[in-house]
Amino acid sequence: MRRVSPSPLADDLLSVLVGVALGETESQSLGRLVQVLRAAVPETATSVLRLEGENLYHAASAGLDPAYCEAIEGVEIGPRVGSCGTAAFLKERVIAKDISVDPRWGDFTELADRFDLRACWSQPIFDPDGTVLGTFAIYESAVAEPRDTHLDAMERCAAIASIVMQRAQQQRALEQLQARRAQLERLSSLSRLAGLVAHDFANSLQVLTFAVGEASDAAARGDVGATRVGLQDVAHAAAQTETLCSKLLAFSGGTPAVREKLDGHALLERLRRDLDGSAKDCQLSVEADGTLPDAMEVATELIFGAVAALVGNAADAGIGAEARPNVEVRLRTVALDDERLDSALFRAADAAAGPHLCIEVRGAGGPLDAATVESMFEPFYSTKPGHRGLGLSVVLGTARAHAGVVEVQSGAAGTGVSVLLPAF
Repeated sequence: MRRVSPSPLADDLLSVLVGVALGETESQSLGRLVQVLRAAVPETATSVLRLEGENLYHAASAGLDPAYCEAIEGVEIGPRVGSCGTAAFLKERVIAKDISVDPRWGDFTELADRFDLRACWSQPIFDPDGTVLGTFAIYESAVAEPRDTHLDAMERCAAIASIVMQRAQQQRALEQLQARRAQLERLSSLSRLAGLVAHDFANSLQVLTFAVGEASDAAARGDVGATRVGLQDVAHAAAQTETLCSKLLAFSGGTPAVREKLDGHALLERLRRDLDGSAKDCQLSVEADGTLPDAMEVATELIFGAVAALVGNAADAGIGAEARPNVEVRLRTVALDDERLDSALFRAADAAAGPHLCIEVRGAGGPLDAATVESMFEPFYSTKPGHRGLGLSVVLGTARAHAGVVEVQSGAAGTGVSVLLPAF
């Protein structure tokens, strides 16, 4: 019979524990453990199964045919379900010295024979409360009975596996808690957003109602001039309501926004005019780098909303370093190739390579870490406490509506966000 060398085993188990402390994943740690046990009891195969509900699932193995692992995947535990299924069910170690005649293997003897498995010893993995987390098993290719040293090695490996599995459970529970918290924050933000939208609609409808009343009174008096002014007010209020609906629909990916034909320089002038009144917290420059596209079909209201959101965000990020931070808006024509398209942070489903108008907004904030870049365009994301709303998500809505892409460049010199819209 083979003997276990206790000192190397202890060193190997300590190495696994160090890996756990350094943040190894459950899969990595269990993968090392099955190798440790196989080295302690050579010429065997080893496996760890995870218990979920009443079923066992593969967690790690060494020396076992993957087809065998697949064949027993999800097996329900019970008093006659091989060594592992029985050990998990009875909550006790199971030794099957000869699988071919062991009644607990009755429904699995043919399967074991197909993969040349003759003996199997299984040790339940417990948490401190005695709950079964899974099983640790050793397989032999010959009829065999384990020595005490073999069982000791398996039991010690199972104890380390318990630590690994408990840590993974705690990590999953923490992630679920964080996800739940984020969901509650989103619901809270959605409630506030609904209030803001309702307020905007109420204001528009109030103005509309008043304008209709004024126009009606003027018409009743026969005052043509006052009637004309009242109807103009009605049209203006209706247009504001339509713009609000258009922005919400674009954000949600619903009905396409209203478009108009415009050349790049006309869009530049419109951005200069519209952004001038909304850039009170920064020193804003809006310029063109080179020649801009001659003709484009764009939703100007969406573009303005996206650029205004980016300007506001850049201004907020720069406040503190400067009283009125510099924010630059640059328009240029770029040739978007497939490589750049594939590397973009966001691309619309129908985005394609070709000439694009690039609208870049750059500020002094940064550098941003990868997690912030990944999350900054989510509907309710903010790095500032109490700041939760549509935020930069309107940028993605604008890119989506135009079959465009979004890029982010962030470093010590600042952060730039580019919205690329097709110019063909």
